[in-house]
Amino acid sequence: SSDLEKHRRTHTGESSCICEICGKIFSRLYTMKIHMRTHTGEIPYICKICKKSFAYKSSLQRHKQKHLKEA
Repeated sequence: SSDLEKHRRTHTGESSCICEICGKIFSRLYTMKIHMRTHTGEIPYICKICKKSFAYKSSLQRHKQKHLKEA
């Protein structure tokens, strides 16, 4: 679908992506892909300092702040 159509859906509340596992509905494919980590257990973000892993980039960024405070 076109970018305009995707934009229109954000205003109308229409969704184009449904999780096949739990049925949760998403307006963007990217958001659904991130959601899928709750089902797959994927943890793609790893702290380079302590090797702790995180499913979400925002969680890794928040964690990295702890190392900055320790330095």
